[in-house]
Amino acid sequence: GRDRPEPPRPEPAPEAAPVRIRWERRRVTFLQAELLLPEAREASTSTREIEVLMEKARGFGGEISEVSQSGMAAVFGVAPTEDTAQRAAHAALTIAKAIERLRAETGGLLEVKIAIHTGQALVTQLQGKAVIEAEDKEEAQATIGGLLQRAVPGAIVLSRAVRPFLERRFKIHPRDGEARSADPLHRLLGPKQHSLGPAREMIAFVGRCREMGALQSHLGA
Repeated sequence: GRDRPEPPRPEPAPEAAPVRIRWERRRVTFLQAELLLPEAREASTSTREIEVLMEKARGFGGEISEVSQSGMAAVFGVAPTEDTAQRAAHAALTIAKAIERLRAETGGLLEVKIAIHTGQALVTQLQGKAVIEAEDKEEAQATIGGLLQRAVPGAIVLSRAVRPFLERRFKIHPRDGEARSADPLHRLLGPKQHSLGPAREMIAFVGRCREMGALQSHLGA
């Protein structure tokens, strides 16, 4: 019989660029939102609500790190960013407001609980994407999980670590020194109303016009 032609040899794969890991320690703030749906409703039908959660988190600079049928997690500060805790707090308040509007529109039982935690974490760039060191991420997730277990529906709860970064500009309950237990669960209630009095209060708003505009548009959306 005739000799069959040899199949063409595959081209060698291009040599991959060497991986360079350069760790940088920076402040990262973690937010997790968990939807509470009526028992009769399938979790797979919560797509619209999850999309709203993600949109609001991204609106304040959050990067979505996890998505499930009952919630999502976002990280603030993976890319170098200032005021990561405040961005997460604004996102949480906006998420709560959006879920409140959805509940009013649908007339259904819909709640959300949100937890926020902050800490120093090691971050590196891999293939153009910022990645948090595994142990730092696991530790933060454990803290967030513990907060959510203790939270009641509708609450935005804060870790001990994040509270000092928020207490100047946000209403928190209980306030520092008012806690009745050794391990109180601090709740974020809303932004403080700053007057036009002391100059030190005005400093907070210098250069913040764009951020304040984003907050107003999200709350009004």
